[in-house]
Amino acid sequence: MLTGTFLGAMVTNASVMIAFVFLQHYIYIMYVEGKSERYRTVYGIIVHGLAGLLSMLFAYKLENGAIVDTRIVPLLLMFIWSKRYLPWAPFATAALIVALRFGISVNAGAFASLLNLLAIAVVIGFLNSLWLKDQPFRTRAWTITIVGSVINIIMAGLVGAMPMIDFMQQFAATVFIVHIVTMIAMVFTYRVIFREMRVHTELRETAETDFLTGLQNRRMLDRTMEEQLTIAARSDGELSVALIDIDHFKQVNDSYGHEAGDEVLQQVAQLIQNNVRSYDRVGRYGGEEFMIVFPHLGKQAASEIAERVRIAIEEEEIVTSQGYHVRVTVSIGVATHEESRGDRMKTKADERLYQAKQRGRNRTVSAG
Repeated sequence: MLTGTFLGAMVTNASVMIAFVFLQHYIYIMYVEGKSERYRTVYGIIVHGLAGLLSMLFAYKLENGAIVDTRIVPLLLMFIWSKRYLPWAPFATAALIVALRFGISVNAGAFASLLNLLAIAVVIGFLNSLWLKDQPFRTRAWTITIVGSVINIIMAGLVGAMPMIDFMQQFAATVFIVHIVTMIAMVFTYRVIFREMRVHTELRETAETDFLTGLQNRRMLDRTMEEQLTIAARSDGELSVALIDIDHFKQVNDSYGHEAGDEVLQQVAQLIQNNVRSYDRVGRYGGEEFMIVFPHLGKQAASEIAERVRIAIEEEEIVTSQGYHVRVTVSIGVATHEESRGDRMKTKADERLYQAKQRGRNRTVSAG
């Protein structure tokens, strides 16, 4: 444990915690961002659990030898940012911090920590489910901080080694100030980090998203294809791809103007997105051409989805903001990983798209 003045210990503790938070932030950007919600939740639990461990290892030592740490702070932060994780994340974080405390030593202090964190998790969890989760950020953050700190003081007085009255007189104010100051520092740090993450996400989306349709752009589609090809080759799994081209799209631009043409592209993109599986990858490959990547799907099933997309577009009457009523059709070529390995799969899909156009357009070709 640290020795020295209380103020010096508090600054050291806060500095270690903030440095740890920034470190995990960059790990998040490199390895976690873009993963599933469950994956991100597990990462958040581990990170905040380790932050609780750090707070115990770098605790505050008061002049009379009493030890004060901020192990509840990571738990309170998990409740504050609970919308970013699955609902059970704060409770799992509390369990992890308790387990780490027992790992340091099994004594009365460890059992006191168990009761303390359990009480905080139950009370704030109840408030969160009742009304707190829908409150503005500042209301939620201040309520969780104050309620958590008060519960911590009460529980420390109830289960501590000294009488409740003595504890309140000697330590209550100090413990409360420690937690409030630490929480303010950590919330501010997280706000800075999340602001940076938002900027990073916007820049990434700009680089990976087609500005007109909001779908993946060609660069991102190529990356998606590479990733899925690697997965399919490693697991000997299925993978299919469809190339879609709007028939006679130049006539749409010539007849109604480029602004109406852009709206047609947007509507077609939405129709494609609405008629594929949630985990299929849809993107604009260029001009009036789109691509669908079908992970874990063979030719027959992929062809059925592609045909469903074609019919949906054929049956849709697109009404533009200028009042034009436009109908378009699409030609589609489908290829699979089984018949054309690697980059040849896209080439095969493109060949079948050409065949669809040669056979009269408005059709899906998956063989030949």
